[in-house]
Amino acid sequence: MFRTKTTSDTNAPQSSSSVPAVERVIFNIPGIQLCKNEVTGSIQAEMESKVFPADEGVFIFTRKRMTFFGEKETVEIPLHKIVTLKPLKNGIAVSVDDKRKFHYFIGMNEVHIWFICIYTIFSIKAHLRSIGN
Repeated sequence: MFRTKTTSDTNAPQSSSSVPAVERVIFNIPGIQLCKNEVTGSIQAEMESKVFPADEGVFIFTRKRMTFFGEKETVEIPLHKIVTLKPLKNGIAVSVDDKRKFHYFIGMNEVHIWFICIYTIFSIKAHLRSIGN
């Protein structure tokens, strides 16, 4: 399950110490901006998507999940729940359940972007094999 919490809802520290001890942190990237998109319109009408900055904080990538710890909210996304992952010029766009709604993590370099994309693809593939698909 993908979780979003406001920082005021949790007492978790804003660091990699909030990641379960059994998970190895691969990347801990400070200064990441979380942006979200808002989709307006309907299928019959012309749809429009606007991207807006929502928060700034630390992006942590482990073998099992990506987590953003911001000043206003925390976003935790298990890798096997990702529906869409798009590499961008300076970050990634991730969709979990609604293909039109994305979380944008901006402020990464090319090494981070491509490693996260490739690792996530292999992680999802391994997960599907483990459940027999």
